[in-house]
Amino acid sequence: ATLSCLEGLGANVEINGDTVKIGGIDIEKGIKSDKLFCNESGSTLRFLIPLSLLFDREITLSGSERLLERSLSVYTDICNATGLEFRKTQDSVTVKGKLQAGKYAVRGDVSSQFISGLMFALPLLPDDSVIDITGALEGGSYLGMTVKALADFGVRISRTDEHTIYIKGNQT
Repeated sequence: ATLSCLEGLGANVEINGDTVKIGGIDIEKGIKSDKLFCNESGSTLRFLIPLSLLFDREITLSGSERLLERSLSVYTDICNATGLEFRKTQDSVTVKGKLQAGKYAVRGDVSSQFISGLMFALPLLPDDSVIDITGALEGGSYLGMTVKALADFGVRISRTDEHTIYIKGNQT
């Protein structure tokens, strides 16, 4: 599901045996599809919503009915606070607008996947961003894995303390 969605957003995906090569997404280029199918993958849905908001066009993410029963409140709150469009139905989520660099307050007690999703998207914006994690942090070790994986590909993110993540903009 994730590979298919990334291809829809313009990434080049090559599979050769047990090796997968994924080219980056160029937010200045057009996307291949404005309909992304996440199947039953909650992480795919939560990681791809912020990436979809990089393109300033309407993109619909769909999946199983059970998938769309899962909470997306963090992104609902972010979109409402920043004027981005976020429409959720029984079988899809449609987003539209251009994610902006800035300061984001994100509840830490829902899922770390929301924070990881922002960490995938925010470095691609021209300016720096900060994620302030409010409340208790669920899945903090997963955030460490996200920071390490991004660092392995040259993206630098720093945790200034347990609840603050600094993301330099204009990274690839």
